[in-house]
Amino acid sequence: KEAEGQEPPPSHHGDTCEVGGAALGSGAMFDEIYERYDLINRVMSLGMDQSWRRALVKSLDLHPGDNVLDLATGTADVAILEAQAEPQAHVLGVDPSSKMVERGREKLAEYGLGEQVVLRVGDAMSLKDIDSESF
Repeated sequence: KEAEGQEPPPSHHGDTCEVGGAALGSGAMFDEIYERYDLINRVMSLGMDQSWRRALVKSLDLHPGDNVLDLATGTADVAILEAQAEPQAHVLGVDPSSKMVERGREKLAEYGLGEQVVLRVGDAMSLKDIDSESF
């Protein structure tokens, strides 16, 4: 039984988790901070986020024609590095935040990677429209 004045525990409904009525992973929080997200990452990690991303992409050992699925792509930092690491790879980035995806698309245009990297708003728990054989 819940104590008076305490928040109820998170409830789980299928593939979503809700706290106070808002689905976790909905992207709503990131829609609020998308303009500052990259700077926040750099500051909070003391710039180490960039080396982590480079190490991640290097570990993928990408080859021409590879298809890469980047879940929770955010503002597309990893997707950009993946495309730069292998110019003949195809990258699909998915994120629940429409504002983060919008910022990612701006960055792709700045880097000239709009043809190689596709960003979509979506839920990593529900990828029914993506051909599972392609990744």
